[in-house]
Amino acid sequence: MQLKIKEIITYIDKLQFPDPHETEVSPIEGPRLNEDFFSIPLEQYLSGRNSRFDLYLKLNSNKFVKVLHQGDSFDINFLSGLDQRGVSVLYINRNKLSDYLKIQEKILLTIARDYEANLKLKSYIICGQGAQIFTSFQELRDSQCLNNIDLFIPAVQNLVEEFRMKFKNNFFEHLLNETSGYHHSVTSALLGIIFAKGQKILSQGPLRTIVIASMFHDISLENEIEAEKSIENEKFKQHPLESERLLSHHHFFDSAVLQAVKQHHMRIRGESFPSMAKNEVINQTSQIVGLADEISNSLVKVMGNFDIKKMQIFEAYLEEKVFPNFSRGLVDSTREIMFKKKKN
Repeated sequence: MQLKIKEIITYIDKLQFPDPHETEVSPIEGPRLNEDFFSIPLEQYLSGRNSRFDLYLKLNSNKFVKVLHQGDSFDINFLSGLDQRGVSVLYINRNKLSDYLKIQEKILLTIARDYEANLKLKSYIICGQGAQIFTSFQELRDSQCLNNIDLFIPAVQNLVEEFRMKFKNNFFEHLLNETSGYHHSVTSALLGIIFAKGQKILSQGPLRTIVIASMFHDISLENEIEAEKSIENEKFKQHPLESERLLSHHHFFDSAVLQAVKQHHMRIRGESFPSMAKNEVINQTSQIVGLADEISNSLVKVMGNFDIKKMQIFEAYLEEKVFPNFSRGLVDSTREIMFKKKKN
């Protein structure tokens, strides 16, 4: 685990939560994961020292076992044991989703406003909440999972600014060091904010579009491994259109977001997919979302885990493989932010 679970529990223990509503839970029958459960990363189950919900472990495609009852205290050794055995997620009954989201909302609001909180802890909670929003929506396709996104967006914007204020010219490296291990969608959202501000995009409307499009551009891919597939794969080439289609069923995603999602693999030079319609223009927002996506993926390809010693290798990779496909103005501002220099 990236942070000691005891540190998380100690912080969350300071908050007061309403008791979850008591509802009758029907027996679980058959492999109905989408209908009955939603998953929570083990590191991101934040509810204080006592569990607010029954927690389940998935044994196979159609069998779940309860490993913690509502009200039970967390056993640190038990959680560490699960982590050591490779258990990365636990499950909650879907009919508790509303109660769970209310608790997460309070945690997110509190940590975002707590300017005395350790930045590592703050990064952990905010980025984890963003990943939870993405994965829950991806699993359930339920707009209720998006309830907290208008808290997440300013929280993640403030996180970027706190790193900028504390670390000045080196904020980018410090931010990546604390956040690059999180879900691709969250890293993309962070990068989208940074690159947008490098382009002097400061108003909340466009920034909100960039954050949401950066988070959900790959929603149609089943997992992050799929995003590493060759662009020669025809199914992969269709994922921007499929992601746009999935998001279009939810009124939460407006036309600007849908356009950026559709265009996030379109390039002004080089490989571009899906095919552009006649007279279609790749707008600035789409380019920023596309660059954030490319650089988020490139971090994993080049570094695995972020390593400041590999920044020169990373820079060389971007100069050869990524930057040539984007507009000069966007590349110049990004280069200055990331590597503190402009192209000669």
